[in-house]
Amino acid sequence: MLRFVWTILTGLSFYQLQAQNFPKPATASAFEKEIQQFDSLNAVEKYDPSAILFTGSSSIRLWTNLSLEVNPYPVIRRGFGGSKIEDLYWFLQRIVYPHQPSALYFYIGSN
Repeated sequence: MLRFVWTILTGLSFYQLQAQNFPKPATASAFEKEIQQFDSLNAVEKYDPSAILFTGSSSIRLWTNLSLEVNPYPVIRRGFGGSKIEDLYWFLQRIVYPHQPSALYFYIGSN
């Protein structure tokens, strides 16, 4: 299933989803501290190429047993607050681009 999600997202062409193509969402400032923490983690943590990157809203951030659920794959957790799809688009280069995950999973709930 995760590889299916990755295929869909790849098909959407990430280069078209770059932040400069979208107006800054009104909620982006509220997430800046969390994104800065991701920037810090990205600078020091290195992940296996088989890692799966999980991002999206607090459902990802609060998924405490995520690494057990997708074992044996390593997990990169990058869920933030009550984010919406436009927030993920805005921060895409800072959340996803620093990694080369084998798959990407994102969930934006009912925010």
